[in-house]
Amino acid sequence: EYEGTYPLPEGQVDRVAVTLSLGANDPVTERRVVREQLDHATVDELQAVTTPGQLVAVRAEVRRTHVSDAVLDHAVRLAEATRDHPGVALGASTRAALSLVRCAQARALLGGRDHVLPDDVKVLAGPVLGHRLVLRDGTGLRAGPRLVAELAAAVPAPLHP
Repeated sequence: EYEGTYPLPEGQVDRVAVTLSLGANDPVTERRVVREQLDHATVDELQAVTTPGQLVAVRAEVRRTHVSDAVLDHAVRLAEATRDHPGVALGASTRAALSLVRCAQARALLGGRDHVLPDDVKVLAGPVLGHRLVLRDGTGLRAGPRLVAELAAAVPAPLHP
């Protein structure tokens, strides 16, 4: 719900692939985090979980994950629906549609599939498209993902991807 010190320009917001909220820490976890940070900078203890080469390989595998024309059309229609919605002053761009499909490819791969399902697109539509919208009432960052979720429920998904 916070955009930082100042709102990002539209071009920069459109380059953020996904927004999500992890929620608040419970009091015990919050106390532990504060105590650990008082004792030392825990960021100095972080260990790499992958190598640059492994990351390149995973990205290549994501790109190889099949997207049928029907699923691709569905993602594009969702982006278009944000531009056609009367409550939206600035809808999702072509870059947003591409990001939605790329994220859906990654979700499919993480799910052990070599192809994207309409549900991959539907589940990710809010987190990928919502933050990019400029709503006429000025509630974009909070209401954008909800509006996109409503559109995802309303835009018919292909029956046979």
